Amino acid sequence: MYEFLLERRHFDYLKDYFDFLGDLPEALEKFVRLISLYVGDGNVMTTSDINKLRALLSSSRDYIQKFDGDISVLDTGLLDTLSIFSTFTDECEAIASISPEKRYLQIKYLDLKQFCLPVSQGWKCHFPSGAVCALTDGFSTRLYLFGIKVSDLKFSIKKLHEGIHSIFVRFVRCLHRRMSCCNNFSYLERCYLFGWGGFRGAFAFIPYESRDARAAQARQHLREISLIYTAASSAINNLNDFFFAMLRFIEMAQQELVSIRETMKLSQLLLILSEVSDRLQEVHGMIRTLQQWSRK
Repeated sequence: MYEFLLERRHFDYLKDYFDFLGDLPEALEKFVRLISLYVGDGNVMTTSDINKLRALLSSSRDYIQKFDGDISVLDTGLLDTLSIFSTFTDECEAIASISPEKRYLQIKYLDLKQFCLPVSQGWKCHFPSGAVCALTDGFSTRLYLFGIKVSDLKFSIKKLHEGIHSIFVRFVRCLHRRMSCCNNFSYLERCYLFGWGGFRGAFAFIPYESRDARAAQARQHLREISLIYTAASSAINNLNDFFFAMLRFIEMAQQELVSIRETMKLSQLLLILSEVSDRLQEVHGMIRTLQQWSRK
């Protein structure tokens, strides 16, 4: 349903972005020295910017690999909850199938001994004897804790992006800055014209003989660097929207569970359990989509 938010190109955008950011501190050091020496404006980019960026990148190194691991942890946790939830639902359906009267029995009269959940080692909650509603409360608590893990993962990439944003934007503006003393060339064009390259990899400076070729190379790099950031921002926004939808499904499942009352009939409980199961299956499908997306 939400797969369109995580197309292959979005993952490629993020990978290109993080690859570029990995080389950025060294490039910043070079450009800060050049700016201070030749432009006399060391406040455009400072050493503190470089140190901050290094700290951010250090905490996010191999982010995509970590991301895949975090998604696997979510998948394992949800599968465990789904397994226990399915067992509980099957047991409720078995009771309801005994006779038509059982379907209209208020759940407060259900015998907790009819469920294997209380003695399951996988169930960590404590609940009073005979309180079947405490089982559904336990599921609600599990979903709440699961939602926190999803929120943490969502927040981690957003925090990284916001931390880098101000540095990246000022850096790109610095490279675009027009210099009246040099025929109105941008700063990066001036660097390339004088043979000063700050990047590695895809943006490595090629010392063409022609000044026009060097200037054209600088303009091309300026466009591509800006596009990397724009595309990555779009991918991160899509990822945030995807996580938001996942959290909404988890919240809806929680609300269904919280709405359960002891005075409800077993048939009503089964209807709610079916709704919760549908929500959790949606979440599980989204987690699998994230796994496939991050492993391509």
